[in-house]
Amino acid sequence: MSDIIENGQLSQKQRIDLVKSFLMESDIELISETEMPNSFHGFSVRIMGKELKLSILTKNVVNSGWVEKPYIKRIQVTSFIGKQIEKNVDGSCSLFLGIAFANSKPIFIVWNPFLFVFHKTNRSCYVNVESIARCYHLGFLKTNDAKKEVYLCDSKHFCDLIKKFVEDNSVELL
Repeated sequence: MSDIIENGQLSQKQRIDLVKSFLMESDIELISETEMPNSFHGFSVRIMGKELKLSILTKNVVNSGWVEKPYIKRIQVTSFIGKQIEKNVDGSCSLFLGIAFANSKPIFIVWNPFLFVFHKTNRSCYVNVESIARCYHLGFLKTNDAKKEVYLCDSKHFCDLIKKFVEDNSVELL
């Protein structure tokens, strides 16, 4: 199963363009976008007739760093202690978004950043290769990898992912 999974190798611009493409394919209206501090990118969107501000840090999914565990992929994030990150509150939502490919099809992997950022050293957000492969077949998947909730989707199910992430993190759409 892991032979169909490829690491992301996109530039920052390509990753942002892919997010915009996923928004359009998922019937999420892009109202505006802005560059934000700390490598996040802001998107004001309309979903189900309501507005939401998304703050997204995009990363390519890479190998875990453990030769003996090829079935684990990750993104690595630095400490955000003392740095501003948009809170997951009504009308606003921050997320880490990793990009992998399954049979050349882009798959988004999303984690809640507040589970990873307030520490003194780098942290990794992990995903199992099996979860990426399952998402490839299902279109959308919420799972628990490495004891953390992980949300995965293809381009046609980004709206489902955002709705579930918002619901699970008690964010009200305005």
